[in-house]
Amino acid sequence: MTATVPGPSAGAVTVLASGVAVTVYAAALWLVRRRALQNAALFAGLVLTVCGIIATVARPSGQLHLLGYALALWGFGLAWAWLGWRRYVEPVWVTMPCGAILALYAPSLTVGSQGWVYAIGIATAAAAMAASVPLRNTPLLALGTLAMFGYVTSVTVQYFHRSLGVPAALAIAGVLILGLAVISTRLMRAARPPKPGKPDAEESPDRGRHAGDDRHVTRAEPAERAHRRSGPLRVGQPAHRMRRGNDLQADQQQQREHDGQENPSGLRSRSRSW
Repeated sequence: MTATVPGPSAGAVTVLASGVAVTVYAAALWLVRRRALQNAALFAGLVLTVCGIIATVARPSGQLHLLGYALALWGFGLAWAWLGWRRYVEPVWVTMPCGAILALYAPSLTVGSQGWVYAIGIATAAAAMAASVPLRNTPLLALGTLAMFGYVTSVTVQYFHRSLGVPAALAIAGVLILGLAVISTRLMRAARPPKPGKPDAEESPDRGRHAGDDRHVTRAEPAERAHRRSGPLRVGQPAHRMRRGNDLQADQQQQREHDGQENPSGLRSRSRSW
């Protein structure tokens, strides 16, 4: 007798066909009009397609079958978030949250039976929290913090409730949660976009010019105005100010010689002396 391999069920084929149909139709709409609803429909169709592929190809063998769903959806969520970050799939404010939520949630499907999947969930949550700082993305930090809270609490209660007891396990989880709250608060401040006019805001290149900075005095500016802004020369001033001061002294010398030629006696009116 030869053992017969069971083929895919009718329900799995139906899910796969529905996912492909929704994906193709949503992709066509998204190519025509790249808006939030089209993006969400495309994401849902792709998720349905991935689940249909797992249900059709993999054999329904209990926990291993569930592990296939978890890993496949986790990888797809990371890929979708990366596509949004690189702006290949727009709008970004829909693509990145959808991918991040799926990648953070997918490992929880099988953590009860496969303990090593906790490492994937915690690492993904930590990566989301770390990536939110350079991206200055507060929602991403919130999602990573919630996922980290869930995974840390679950792993503490699951692995320490027998050896330490439920109260001790809850106490350890509470300490970890407090530490996570402190870290999240600091990261929240770093991830918050700077407000205009604050010290941490980036200074514009023309700020010094509007503030009267001496470094932005142009060559076409009159010498007298440059002199009033720069003030008298001092020891240790930059070379460009020394050159400007020498030019100013030469202009003043020429002006005095010209005044001496017009008024040989050297007498000046009383009004001019004032």
